[in-house]
Amino acid sequence: MRRAGLGEGVPPGNYGNYGYTNSGYSACEEENERLTESLRSKVTAIKSLSIEIGHEVKQQNKLLAEMLRADEWKLNALPTESRTDATSGVAILISDQLDFKIRQVKRDTQGQYIMIKGTLHQEEVMLINIYAPNTGAPRFIKQLLTDLKEGVKNNTIIVGDLNTPLTSID
Repeated sequence: MRRAGLGEGVPPGNYGNYGYTNSGYSACEEENERLTESLRSKVTAIKSLSIEIGHEVKQQNKLLAEMLRADEWKLNALPTESRTDATSGVAILISDQLDFKIRQVKRDTQGQYIMIKGTLHQEEVMLINIYAPNTGAPRFIKQLLTDLKEGVKNNTIIVGDLNTPLTSID
């Protein structure tokens, strides 16, 4: 790649300045130093942000560990009767301190969803946690919600990893 103004007017065989005019090479060095300093400041900012994120993750993990003391939570999770391992699947954690009474649990054998119907302070509530497959997620979600639509009421909460891109870049 040839930059304008660099190396022009140098007689053949004059290699002491590598084919650059003195003023052009100096400008190139200055531009390089400016870009290096800009990059250095950006790397420093990213490093600082990364350290802050690390501290935040540690703090959040500590809070989560305190919240999830096993004696305070009911766990409705897979495996179902047809699964023999507990290596994957979805779960819904419900604190024992909530007045939540489970009436019905529905889940699939692959561990891709769990639906819990119950009452919370005498209100009917439905909780659905979905883990959609990496391929065919929209079709999977549509079929699942079609299958569950009879039970879906006003107080329904749907959460999970829907594996659905928001833009074509995702």
